[in-house]
Amino acid sequence: MVFLSTKIDARVIAEGWREWAPGETNKLSTSYYAEYRSFGIGANPSGREPHSHQLKDGEAARWSLRVFFAGVTDWLPTNHQVRTKSNVHGEGVPRRSSDE
Repeated sequence: MVFLSTKIDARVIAEGWREWAPGETNKLSTSYYAEYRSFGIGANPSGREPHSHQLKDGEAARWSLRVFFAGVTDWLPTNHQVRTKSNVHGEGVPRRSSDE
């Protein structure tokens, strides 16, 4: 799971990450959780579980919608009325004025 420029409205509890059946499963090492420039109450990279990743600019670029969908993004809405800030990928990141 990858979150890019995401507003996280609730606290993320690192202790909540655990095997579904401790001692019987070993799936955390095969999962992928990453985030880039999260903001809001739950945006606390220092409190993340060790298996999570904080992406750098270049790493996040490969997850942009344009790259991920190989440029086929005409299905995305283009007429939203929210002000945007450009992220490092040249894409608009929706932000309400209260988020700034």
